[in-house]
Amino acid sequence: MYDWEQNSKVQLGGNVCSYSLQNNNQSPLDLGESKWWQCNDRHSVRDWGGVGCAYNFTTTPYGLRADISSCAKFPTEDLSRTTTPWELVSIQIKTPSEHRVDGKQFDGEFIMQHRGTGIHYDRLTFVSVFMDASGDTKNWELEKFLRMWGGSQAKQYKECGKYYDIDTCSVKKMRRNLRKHNNITLYGNYESYGTMYGNYPNKTATDRKLFREKFRPYNLIKGRTSEYYYGYEGSLLEPPCSEKVNWRILKTPMKISKYHLEAINYMIAAHIDESTCKLGTAGKRRNKSSCFVDVTRPVQKETQIHHMIDCTHWTD
Repeated sequence: MYDWEQNSKVQLGGNVCSYSLQNNNQSPLDLGESKWWQCNDRHSVRDWGGVGCAYNFTTTPYGLRADISSCAKFPTEDLSRTTTPWELVSIQIKTPSEHRVDGKQFDGEFIMQHRGTGIHYDRLTFVSVFMDASGDTKNWELEKFLRMWGGSQAKQYKECGKYYDIDTCSVKKMRRNLRKHNNITLYGNYESYGTMYGNYPNKTATDRKLFREKFRPYNLIKGRTSEYYYGYEGSLLEPPCSEKVNWRILKTPMKISKYHLEAINYMIAAHIDESTCKLGTAGKRRNKSSCFVDVTRPVQKETQIHHMIDCTHWTD
């Protein structure tokens, strides 16, 4: 998990994950029409790109994460009815999706995590978009991120002298005579990954230009999703599950390719603990025939104090 107390003024407090058994603001939720509250927001999420940002790409027990370690100017978002900007400091990918909509779970969830500024210094805002691979749509902006995650994981495996065997879904010691084996970090190896997923046929000049540009996280949702969203007051998805998060979940999913979804799933399943060089995912195998794991938290009980809203229009 991103070190919020180290890199912001948020005080997380003790572990409250057990609050899921009570009537509290825990996440994730099964979203839908609000039972108690009306949307009173004046506008959708507005964003401004950052300047001179450095990213740190890692795999974690709970998914893929990219922390923005420094910026000349951090990417920011403006949320309706808040008076100060929210700074983007971390990005996370979970598979399958943490949230659901009327019981439906999506292929994945792309979560942009923001820290508050000014009077909102002790709050967080997470803007999330579902990922949908049913249409097998290429996404060059996402490709740039996935290549960096693949390279980071390949480096970790190399330092440990290990490889991930996709036949047995396990970490094994690298031996010289296995160097060219097909199963060696197939989805974490930077060169293999670039070959498999970086060279789509019929790449256009526009595609090539987009791939050469710098990381622009907000471009992943601009023009790809609806401006409308579900919103509620919830918690972190991982320990200590602190109830300090304003959630905004965009209604229209981000379209991605089946290749990208497969790569994400393998990288999450193959997470290796850097201190022990052993498999370190917190997820459980989805079934015996696949290495893919589920790193999501159970859906929590919705209560009035979540203040869930279903925004389909904006007020004056």
